[in-house]
Amino acid sequence: MQLQLNRNATIGIGVSLITGTSLILLSMIMGKENAFLLMNLDLGPAADFFFYIWANAGDGFIWIPAFALTLMYKKKFLPFLLATIVCSTIITQSSKQVFFKSENRPTAVISDNALIHKVSGIVLHTTNSFPSGHTATAFSLFLFCCFISAKKWIVPLGFIYALLGGYARIYVAQHFPLDVGAGIFTAYFSTLIAWIIHLNYFNKAE
Repeated sequence: MQLQLNRNATIGIGVSLITGTSLILLSMIMGKENAFLLMNLDLGPAADFFFYIWANAGDGFIWIPAFALTLMYKKKFLPFLLATIVCSTIITQSSKQVFFKSENRPTAVISDNALIHKVSGIVLHTTNSFPSGHTATAFSLFLFCCFISAKKWIVPLGFIYALLGGYARIYVAQHFPLDVGAGIFTAYFSTLIAWIIHLNYFNKAE
């Protein structure tokens, strides 16, 4: 069995891993609290409104239109999509609920909450911080699209969508950059495992 990655998949994986690694290294060098405060900027009311909306770009509901579009235009990749959703969910939730259950979110870790930029209307959580599930979903969808399409616009447009989705979680004070970096790696492993499952599915079908 060969992984058979197209150009978009190779580039998508590359930019994702570079981004995830950079966030993790920044957190290790500065400390995750300082890295968060560096990136949790107040960019004004327009940015607050934008990231208030975009903070939900990685909600699980995004898989619904993805499923519908795949069913209509790329039906043969449905096993790949379903495997991606399942793998991402298992890795994210087992990490949050079992392996890193004690990891708290920024407002519960940083004692001086006045240092944290908060966005009005966002209900801030305090636990189950690691990894960022919204980031994992956004980057899993980005990588899924890279794997199944050779269209050149997929990579830049998808990466901007996923990157802003991940950064939004920092901007609205829901996650540390470390959580976002881990979410990106979750997406990478989820998509890769799902692709292997997908190839095995078709190999057996043949």
